[in-house]
Amino acid sequence: MCALSEEEMSKVHVMVSAKEMWDTLALTYEGSKEVKRNKLTMLKHQYEMFAIKDHEFVWFMVSCLQVILNNLRFLGSTVSQYEINDKILRILPAKWRAQETALRTFKDLEAMPLEELVGILTIYEQIIHNDVNNSSKGNNIAFKISHKCKKKVSSKAFEAVDNTSDDTDSDDEIFILTNKIKRMFRKQESKRKDSRFRTKGGKEQDDRIICYWCKKPGHFKSKCPDQVEEK
Repeated sequence: MCALSEEEMSKVHVMVSAKEMWDTLALTYEGSKEVKRNKLTMLKHQYEMFAIKDHEFVWFMVSCLQVILNNLRFLGSTVSQYEINDKILRILPAKWRAQETALRTFKDLEAMPLEELVGILTIYEQIIHNDVNNSSKGNNIAFKISHKCKKKVSSKAFEAVDNTSDDTDSDDEIFILTNKIKRMFRKQESKRKDSRFRTKGGKEQDDRIICYWCKKPGHFKSKCPDQVEEK
């Protein structure tokens, strides 16, 4: 009675014998035989279905497994050391197969303490973690280099396209300017031709008209001055 707390004492203080007190406390915290049997069945199922989760550390996985094992022992069910070690090795991911094979070959799982197994797996886990980080860094560096190369190539291609567009624009400007100059020369040439067909008084004088009588340009035979003088 001196070992009980006040809450527990309030449950058994009216009882006469220690046996009656003990049975009451056992029923309160452990349950009846049917309750024990159901708890044991549930814990065994949890033990059989237990598996490591993705990205879960070994030490955390083992600590969760130990909770189930302790509850099994509390209910009177014991698991051998070989079964515990074998269970841990079987639930490891596929990337642990090499380490699992080595442990099964060179270690006695029946006599191997759980702490030793956890230590070996933790070291191997750190090695795998470092390899993954190094490979990811290498991939990132390769991606950055390829990205820079692509960026340089694309920038050069853009410069080439840009230069081509500049050349095209300059060629267009030269073509337009040339056409303007040609049109200007054509206008000036047409003005010169028009001036040759005009007299000082403003009358037209076509050099292509040749007089049939005097053979002089600029008038017809009917208007030839030489013919008028003869008449």
